Amino acid sequence: MLVKFKVFDKQLKIVREVKNIDYENSEILFYSDNNAEKKDRCSLDVFRGFDDVIFMMSTGLIDKDGAEIFEGDICYWEKSGFRGIFTVSFGTESLKWIADSNCKFNNLGDYKDYYLKIIGNVYEGSQLYQE
Repeated sequence: MLVKFKVFDKQLKIVREVKNIDYENSEILFYSDNNAEKKDRCSLDVFRGFDDVIFMMSTGLIDKDGAEIFEGDICYWEKSGFRGIFTVSFGTESLKWIADSNCKFNNLGDYKDYYLKIIGNVYEGSQLYQE
């Protein structure tokens, strides 16, 4: 299984997909903007040390729009007239991805048949992350 990461850059205050991880030098490489897939646009590479970013690991789940759900994402869910919002985190006691809120289910895998939509993350534009 391929493990994918995003990072929150503490300096630029942005979340970006990781292009490369250099474990030997404790550095990561990511694009400075979201135009990395567009061949006609130039995108600057950014190098950061591990201490300068917060890693966000993929859960392997996909939302209704086909976006991959990562640790730290805030998701809206709905099923059979019930709805709610949760934050995705990894439960160190249960060793499972969990929906961190007052929802009925704690195991994120229980939401795979629900309508899920990523509506943000806990880092960008949020008062939840304070340095």
